[in-house]
Amino acid sequence: MQSQVRKENSVMARFLFRLLKRFILSVQVKKNPNRLSHQQRRLNMKEIIAVIRINKVNETKQALINAGIPAFTATGRVMGRGKGLVHSDILKGAEAGYAEAIAQLGSAPRLVSKRILTVVVPEELCKTAIDTIIKTNQTGKPGDGKIFVTPILETIRVRTGEKDQAALN
Repeated sequence: MQSQVRKENSVMARFLFRLLKRFILSVQVKKNPNRLSHQQRRLNMKEIIAVIRINKVNETKQALINAGIPAFTATGRVMGRGKGLVHSDILKGAEAGYAEAIAQLGSAPRLVSKRILTVVVPEELCKTAIDTIIKTNQTGKPGDGKIFVTPILETIRVRTGEKDQAALN
């Protein structure tokens, strides 16, 4: 009987100790002004991936530089297609009566050459970068491109090991 009481007291003591420990830790976390919340730890940076026409790359680069966004990455030629079945240049050639263009018309969709431009900016410059890319590349015709925006969790400069905002400046 006495051992049963000791066992129950021991279990109760461990339970109270764990509860007290959690309470103390939660109070320390709330009182620590240096501890950042999840929202504060976010970098608030965005990656903008733009798939654009090849003939618009230089114009887009210059427009981004003029908008105060001098750093970006442009990939080589990539192949892709949207919903349309025929490239507009082939269609124009076929309408004009060129035999090569008429021969390329078919039921199978063809891949079209594009470029991918990647820009990482603070959230404040995100709208500026997107508006600049749209203004520069918008022709109103199919094939103008697409823009994708994703959050950036961490940035590190390889040469120095600098992180986040310091790595971008």
